[in-house]
Amino acid sequence: STITNPTETTTSASFVASSLQLNITPSATNSKILIFVIGGRAYIDVNAERMHTTVYRDSTNLGDSSRGLASYSTNSARPSLPHSMLVEDSPSSTSQINYRCYYDSDGGGAVYFSTDSSGKMTMTAMEIGAWQI
Repeated sequence: STITNPTETTTSASFVASSLQLNITPSATNSKILIFVIGGRAYIDVNAERMHTTVYRDSTNLGDSSRGLASYSTNSARPSLPHSMLVEDSPSSTSQINYRCYYDSDGGGAVYFSTDSSGKMTMTAMEIGAWQI
């Protein structure tokens, strides 16, 4: 799944859904799924302290409940950094699964998951270890 240049922003301290998502149907219940998120640009307003990003499987956060999988900090004025997340999941299912990126603001200011000048951001899911006994 790829998004190019939508502006997505929040001041919420709770994780909010981004538009970056994909579906995959594992071929075996013991399969593992690798999810990669790369590119684009996270932007943090000077009034925010940090931005956390994570990946959800359906309604389950695959990262830390409050800090997610990645954290971007305002050690300098208005930092802008590319997204980079990798997580391995064991869904124990052969039904279709939805993976979606979420993000939040830690500190009350605006954070941007993407902006109109962020460039291309890609989310990829790869099934590994599918085997039957």
